[in-house]
Amino acid sequence: MNPEALIKSVLTAYPLGDLESFAALKHGFANENYKIITEKGAFLFRICRLLSPEDVEKEHRMLAVLKQNHFPAAYPIADKTGLTIRKADGLPVSIYEFMEGEIPVLIPETVSEVAAVLAMLHTTGIEQIPEKQNIIRPEGAESLIREFPHATHPIPDIFAQFEEQWEHVKPYLNRKLPTGLIHGDVFPDNTLFVGNKLKAIIDFEEFCIDTFLFDIAMCINGFCFKDNRLDEDLLKYFLTAYNNIRPMEDIEKELLRYYIRWTALGMASWHLRYHLIFKPYARQEKRVRELLERVEKINI
Repeated sequence: MNPEALIKSVLTAYPLGDLESFAALKHGFANENYKIITEKGAFLFRICRLLSPEDVEKEHRMLAVLKQNHFPAAYPIADKTGLTIRKADGLPVSIYEFMEGEIPVLIPETVSEVAAVLAMLHTTGIEQIPEKQNIIRPEGAESLIREFPHATHPIPDIFAQFEEQWEHVKPYLNRKLPTGLIHGDVFPDNTLFVGNKLKAIIDFEEFCIDTFLFDIAMCINGFCFKDNRLDEDLLKYFLTAYNNIRPMEDIEKELLRYYIRWTALGMASWHLRYHLIFKPYARQEKRVRELLERVEKINI
């Protein structure tokens, strides 16, 4: 089914009126997004290409908790029966509030904004949050390395570099750390800013219950690197703003740079598994090489 037909078909289940126009938005690796205009206004139409309906349902349950806490995010809209997830062409689809905003410039003000809101997220109670594993975890990196000899798209230099860097970071990932609700992917293109003010964090499909340090380090990878190098000044602004809301424990401070390395390596593992070890994909290979170079340059 072409996008227009699919959107029109799904809209019949919603109290949003007829489709007037639609436009494709950024095409990530996991979702297909469209801005749609109906008789009732502008909305985001999302087709989830990697997540299962069960994981999308968990995401929406988690978002309901954040909505109760007035957390700045974009929330799914219910259809005429109260459901926020439907299936189309065998894939889960949802319609969200459409929020205007821009990807931020990386400056002290925007870095401080996102750090403070991330710390707010980490203070959320998890009693009503569904259990969900992090898609990026140490055992996944181990199993990926075991797949390298069987890859249908072998890239020997990348495989060797990944394995070497994994051996360096692995010993630091077994310490007990504070855990709770994390976003898992707070990068600039998953935030909406108006000027230097954060309006919303979006795209919570990688949410899970895991260590806060993973989320902190992943967000630092997104907001504190320039020209693929860690900007120490931006890092200071980030940590100051974060600690003003949720003071990090000593063990988190001790392991921070190891986790910055691990999260960069974890992103590379995601690209390799989906689906670079199986077939050529120039965009993914470029990103993996960039991430592996980044890991090597992070000073401990």
